[in-house]
Amino acid sequence: MKSLFIGLALLILPLVGISQVCSVDKCVNQSAAAQVSSPQPGYTYNWTISPALVFVGQGASAINIPSVGNLIQAYTVSCVVTAPNGCDTTITCTINVLTSTAQLNLPSICRDNGLVDLTQYATPPGGAFSGTGVVGNSFNPAVGSSNITYSVVAVNGCSASVVGVITVLPTPQPGVIQIN
Repeated sequence: MKSLFIGLALLILPLVGISQVCSVDKCVNQSAAAQVSSPQPGYTYNWTISPALVFVGQGASAINIPSVGNLIQAYTVSCVVTAPNGCDTTITCTINVLTSTAQLNLPSICRDNGLVDLTQYATPPGGAFSGTGVVGNSFNPAVGSSNITYSVVAVNGCSASVVGVITVLPTPQPGVIQIN
């Protein structure tokens, strides 16, 4: 029995790729696809993902995962591959869900402040600003209060955006000084 198992293992290893260690990084809410390398005619494929994710393609040698979700965690994708003779093996791959964060803490400013450097209010550094009154990394308060969007791509390749409001306060109109 042992020699039969070894012979079968040698046959299955190159066909379904169980000798590989598989780990893939995906950003939150990205789609993914999983497939068995070198699928064989007559084999059956039974897929599971733990913790559960929605996928399409049960029974096929490849599945599509519309979204890896928005939780930063690892998912184990497994496939039980069964040969027509009833022998089976399980192959697995891990999906590591990554994220990026962006923060924007905008102040209230006076209308006559002049251009405001937005980089001091955003983390992590290196992102891009957009919105009414934004030119590059600066905001012109002459346009009044505005929604500002900050978008950044982290070193892991995941992107994040955040929207903040910069409030422009009116310049006081003091009137004139009277001396009697």
